[in-house]
Amino acid sequence: MRIRYARAVMQISKVLAYFYTKVFIGIVHGRAQTDITVLTVRGSSISHHYTRKFDGIECSDAMQTFIEEAAELSPLFFTAVLCDAAEQGAIPTCSKQHAGQFTDVDFLESICFDEKWMIYLSRDALYHLQERYKRIGVDFIFSPFALIKQLYKEQISREHALFILNEETSVSLAVFDKGEFQFAAYEKIGVSDLSSEKQDDIPKRFKSIEKILDIYYHDVRYKSSFIEKIYLADTQKNTDTIVTLMKNELFIDVEYASIDLAYEVAKLAATEAKYAL
Repeated sequence: MRIRYARAVMQISKVLAYFYTKVFIGIVHGRAQTDITVLTVRGSSISHHYTRKFDGIECSDAMQTFIEEAAELSPLFFTAVLCDAAEQGAIPTCSKQHAGQFTDVDFLESICFDEKWMIYLSRDALYHLQERYKRIGVDFIFSPFALIKQLYKEQISREHALFILNEETSVSLAVFDKGEFQFAAYEKIGVSDLSSEKQDDIPKRFKSIEKILDIYYHDVRYKSSFIEKIYLADTQKNTDTIVTLMKNELFIDVEYASIDLAYEVAKLAATEAKYAL
């Protein structure tokens, strides 16, 4: 697949590429299943998209066939995965020297945003992600914080707020103050009994959010001030319950939206590939 793509790019000029259909594939896996979205773009507009769910979280023959069939729609196709590794985060500096105040930088890969903050991932975690998807090839591995930045770019630019991405296996939190990044945390959410996860999961998630907020307010390494608004992007079906908990216990206004995560990952791939939507 990668060879086919490379040849196509060499043969198609940037001007002509605008008129070709582009295919973007977003891959997200939860505890026991994988969601894959196929999104097609014509010019700079979405022409079609659909999502299929697969059992299992490892790349199976069925997933590979599904992706290869989607790739046949166009010589220009991109695959993107949302990173779910525990060894990731974001910190309020782009300086490797200052980054050592927040995390061990010796074995990390990082990307700087706005010349002021960086997202990072351990090299071991990156290697394991690449190995997991080597059967299909991956063009983009996205941090949840990059996705938050894309989902809430307008709100981030004008408000001081906490932004949360609530996934099946994790919560990602980031604080921005009128465009200035202040703080972020990524927390894996484990369950001991999958049959009861829908109910037992909610207190765990809320306690994680409380704990992370406490770090933001009290850790002297971070610039902080009182948060008056929370934006929640939720992939779960228990949104109302967790929103009620946050409003009642944290006394903060909450605005939430249910999202199709694999679809949002595919859209972010289109943006990163310079086909802005």
